[in-house]
Amino acid sequence: MSYKSKIVVLVSSLLVVCFAEDELKRLRNGFAAQVNNEKISYVLMDYELQDIIINGQTFKKPIIPFGGLNAEEGDPVLPTVTTFYQVAPNKSYSIEVSIQSSEFVENIDIAPHQAWDPVTDEITLPFKRNIDLYTSDEPYPQKQASISQTIVFRDLPVVKVAFMPFRYHPLSRQLEIITSADIDLVETGNIEPLQIPSRRSRVFEPLYESIVVNYSRSTNDEDYQTPSILYILPSNSSNLMANLDILFEWRHKSGYVVNYVSTSTTGSSASSIKNYISNAYGSWTDPPEYVALVGDASGSYSIPTYFENYSSYNGEGDHPYSQLVGGDILPEVILGRLSFSSTTELATIINKTVQYETNPYVSQNWFHSASMVGDPSSSGISTIITCENIREIMEFQGYDDVRTIYNSPFPSQMVSDLNAGLTFFNYRGYWGVSGFGNGNINSLSNGFKLPV
Repeated sequence: MSYKSKIVVLVSSLLVVCFAEDELKRLRNGFAAQVNNEKISYVLMDYELQDIIINGQTFKKPIIPFGGLNAEEGDPVLPTVTTFYQVAPNKSYSIEVSIQSSEFVENIDIAPHQAWDPVTDEITLPFKRNIDLYTSDEPYPQKQASISQTIVFRDLPVVKVAFMPFRYHPLSRQLEIITSADIDLVETGNIEPLQIPSRRSRVFEPLYESIVVNYSRSTNDEDYQTPSILYILPSNSSNLMANLDILFEWRHKSGYVVNYVSTSTTGSSASSIKNYISNAYGSWTDPPEYVALVGDASGSYSIPTYFENYSSYNGEGDHPYSQLVGGDILPEVILGRLSFSSTTELATIINKTVQYETNPYVSQNWFHSASMVGDPSSSGISTIITCENIREIMEFQGYDDVRTIYNSPFPSQMVSDLNAGLTFFNYRGYWGVSGFGNGNINSLSNGFKLPV
């Protein structure tokens, strides 16, 4: 299959969004909550119909801001938008959708979803299309929206709501574009109350406001805990304390409750460390909002990590340490790791951290600069799709210099971007970081212009 795409037609229905009196806010993805009832309203902010050429045949692919894709191979490519809604911690819910307005496009062929494998003009792949679906006039999707079970995001019980603002009739080749809809949450029963801290976290609040459609801040300071950070130290940490005390003192001056504990107390396994974090989250007056693992996954100063079993790679990652309640992927703590192999390296990390925060480098305008690196050669086109999604969000938030690196040579381009000064650097690819190694890091000249 020869596969290539180009934008031929742009259809824009950019709407002027007016806030009704009963709406709290409208998120950038089009969702808004209504006061005094469990209802979400949705407005399609913008869309385009992109031409996709597969085997010489032209199909259309709808594109919307902040849209994702949840389709089996061969099914129509129709984007989905999602939001989270704060709910009662002891209830379960279903949803009902009421379409308020829509428009129709006739004689349109919606592209069937193909594999995510990396492709070039020289590669031929089998064309995939769900014949039963495309020869039926049953509308796709059969359900316009879905809702998750109640899950926990730090101190908020929430549900995830996914909505597809398109409906396709394959046989008649008609596409309905849903420009506005109401989504009602309906209580269906009681569940075991989920464990959440008694007070809110200001650290998580910007995250809530960006993705939880009905979240609102409290005006009562007593509703919030004191900022809190927990450091997990290796068992042989006694000779690290001279350096760590500098970091701890700075965090304390910054307003944090600072706690630290050695794995000689928590236990040395990943599960025992997670149990300690979970107990702190559930029982401390000021539960840790940040958890920092002080040590590498192996070596002289080590804190163990987790290994995923979703693929054959058994990739390493620390995210499970943050999944404390609800059996979902949402974190209850913000997790980080200070990776080092010697006291000298730790001293350098701490010096950079404290200097970066106490004496920021302000002689150049680099605070709105970022670099997105996606290498599809082994991991597929999803590496670029992820970077493009992050770039779109960052530009929406005011970043005016978001650079992209999607082709080799990767190391030299990464060095160039880092030396110019970045506040955010994102890489998605495969083991080995596309050839970017210690030599490249040691040659950097960005000083204290340090990216996340």
